Amino acid sequence: MVSGDEVLVLLFSVGVGGAGSLYWYRPILLSPIVERVARERLALIAIPPVALALIFAVIVTAGSYDVRGDPRYLLLYTVLGAVWIFVASQIMHGFNISFRDDALERRNPAAAIVVVCAMLAHAAIYAGANIGDGPGWWCVVAAALIGSAAWFLMWALVAACCSASEEIAVERDVPSAIRFGGYMLAMGLICARGSAGDWTSLEQTFIEFQAAWPVLPLTLAVIVLELVLRRRPRDARPHVTASIYLACAYLAVAVIAVQQSEPLPNNPQYDRLVP
Repeated sequence: MVSGDEVLVLLFSVGVGGAGSLYWYRPILLSPIVERVARERLALIAIPPVALALIFAVIVTAGSYDVRGDPRYLLLYTVLGAVWIFVASQIMHGFNISFRDDALERRNPAAAIVVVCAMLAHAAIYAGANIGDGPGWWCVVAAALIGSAAWFLMWALVAACCSASEEIAVERDVPSAIRFGGYMLAMGLICARGSAGDWTSLEQTFIEFQAAWPVLPLTLAVIVLELVLRRRPRDARPHVTASIYLACAYLAVAVIAVQQSEPLPNNPQYDRLVP
C-alpha cells in the first residue's frame, strides 16, 4: 500500500515534472513550424519521452521487487525520474550551457547535442539507482544523488580545464560537442553502475559507489586529449566523423568498465522477500 510520504512525493513529482515539461516544451511549440522541425529541435522534443521510456524500462525489469509489479509505484518512480532529468538540464545552465538560450533561441546545434546527452546521462544514473531492492523512494534518491553529484563534479573539472562551455556556447563547435557528449554518456553509464544494487545503508552506498572509479581515468584522458587538441588550429582538429569515433570509444570504455565490474551489491535480507 502506498504510504503518506509516497503520496506527497508523487504529488511533488507531478508538480515539478509538469512545470519542467511546460518550461521545456512551451518555447518549442510556440516557435514557427519551420524552426520546430529543425533537427536539433526535433531532438529536444524527443529526448524527454525517450529518457522516461529508458527509466521505465529499467524499473519494470530490474527495480525493487515490490515496485516492478505495482502500477502505483511504477508511476511514482517514473514521474520522479522526470523531475531528475529536468533538474539536471537546469543545472547545466550553471555551466553556461542553456537549453533555452543556446539550444533554442540561438539555434546552437552544439548546445543541443550536449543538453540531450546530459539529460540521457542523468536518466541512466537515475535508472541505475532504481536497480536492486530497497525499503523506499529515499534510497533511490540517495543513490541517484551520489551518482549525479559525481557526474557534475567530473563535468565541472572538464569544463574548467578544457573551456568546454566556450567551445559549445560561443564557438558552436559541433565536433567538440559530439566528443563531450560521448564523454557525458560514458560517465552516465559508469555512475549508473556505481549507484546500482541493493540498499544497505547510506554509508555502504558511498562505499559501493567506488565501483564507478573508471570515471576518473576516463576524465583524465578526456582532459589531456582536449588540451592537446586545443593547441592545434581549428581546421586541424577532429571533424564530425572523427569526433563520432572518439565519442564511441568513450562509450566502449564505459561499457567494458561496467561489464568488468564486480557483481551488483546484494543485501540478503531481501532474498526471502522476492517472489
